[in-house]
Amino acid sequence: MLADSVHQAAEAYSVYNLLGDGYAAPTVFIIDTDGRITWSRVGQNATDRPNAQTILQKLQEAISE
Repeated sequence: MLADSVHQAAEAYSVYNLLGDGYAAPTVFIIDTDGRITWSRVGQNATDRPNAQTILQKLQEAISE
């Protein structure tokens, strides 16, 4: 979870106002230790978010690669 009141991170990752609502789209990024995005999921509306089990599964997959 990231608090980003000035939209700096959301704009850097191109998810700010993506849905035309003036907010960051609900997005999950898994970023490896080299700074590469290994998985991402951008929601299609404010409540479209992956569940914890999906995120944990993707983290385990990223670790095992």
